[in-house]
Amino acid sequence: MTGIRLKHAALRILGWACLAAGAALAPTPLPVGLPMIALGLGLVLATSASARRGLGRLRARWPGFSGRIGRLEPYLPRHLRSRLRRTDPERRNRLRRGKPAPDDPLRRYSADSRSG
Repeated sequence: MTGIRLKHAALRILGWACLAAGAALAPTPLPVGLPMIALGLGLVLATSASARRGLGRLRARWPGFSGRIGRLEPYLPRHLRSRLRRTDPERRNRLRRGKPAPDDPLRRYSADSRSG
């Protein structure tokens, strides 16, 4: 296993551990669980394409869940915000129609931006 693959595997394991710890700490009176869940989600989404696809399917299936995540995006760190935006089914649909939003991080993949 190369160094980068080992790093990704370690970060993925750390991310799942943070998600589990955050879920266990969520009902406690101290607000420790939600930041742990956000950290774990960021690590898992950064290192796992299958997790990003799974989150995209969840967001497509349950629009209310997707809307709640969308409302949280402006308050998240940039790396987590960009990962979550890439899983947004509405942004993907706009991109397929060739009309990405002006602030869309996937704009660089649209047909309009490739032509120049």
